[in-house]
Amino acid sequence: QTSHSKNKLKLRTRTPHNFSIGPHAATVPLFTVNPFSSSTSRNLPARRGLPTRMGRSARLARRGALVCALGALSRARLADERSRRRPRRPVLLMLADDLRPQLGHLGFEDAETPHLDRLAAAGVSFRRAYCQAPSCNPSRSSFLTGLYPDVSKVYYFEGIPHLTAGARGEHDVFTHLRSHGFFTAGAGKLWHWRPVGRPFSRSAGAYFPAPGTYDQEWGCGDGDAGGRCSPTAGGPFVHGRVFPTDDREETLFDYRVATAALGTLARAARAWHRRHRPFFLGVGFHHPHTKWRVPRRLW
Repeated sequence: QTSHSKNKLKLRTRTPHNFSIGPHAATVPLFTVNPFSSSTSRNLPARRGLPTRMGRSARLARRGALVCALGALSRARLADERSRRRPRRPVLLMLADDLRPQLGHLGFEDAETPHLDRLAAAGVSFRRAYCQAPSCNPSRSSFLTGLYPDVSKVYYFEGIPHLTAGARGEHDVFTHLRSHGFFTAGAGKLWHWRPVGRPFSRSAGAYFPAPGTYDQEWGCGDGDAGGRCSPTAGGPFVHGRVFPTDDREETLFDYRVATAALGTLARAARAWHRRHRPFFLGVGFHHPHTKWRVPRRLW
């Protein structure tokens, strides 16, 4: 404590009981310090066993901090136990490139969509869902990474999130769920380009289409082993975008996507039933994105 008298500074200290100022005296604190701060130690008596004084407010503060810490720890443990008890359900994510909302279950008659209507009737249909951007790549990048286009800086077809947004662009929904114990796998066109990083589990097998074989117009090229995508010379074409074909359906891109997805889905389902391990399977179809190769029986 300090006091001023006739422009002279005087110091008054209060000596605790059993504390004698002598050769082994310690520094007497002249100011109040935070009892939880590491800087307090430099103002404490140097000899062991020397009593220190703590005000009532400091004791109450320490006790209150301890109670708050224990309460926070208890809540964290309770939340962790609840999350472990809460069932983590398998997820099947299906994407269709350039699919318009003119579907039967939404009240439109422009196209016949019986399978999609049946799927919607068995689940939840979001009637006020909006895409994040009016083009393919920015929209896909946004809902796969959770980043708006103005954050990921992907505004156009050639943008790649991990190049424009750095490490955040690589952390997509597959990577996130894989780090939380999900079995993750995919087939078809999920990203505008090929997957980045390690979004899929090691046991997911090879990803289809193989790197370098995807074609933005047809899904795959004729050089891709096991399939036919681009049309042969001749025609007829409808507006240069629709091509009827006599090729076997199992050689067409979307058929091969569905075949690969069914095989992965069977493995994931077995893991779910044996070990109750949830899975996240993404399936991306090229159609109705043009151009189309349509089996002639559907022409």
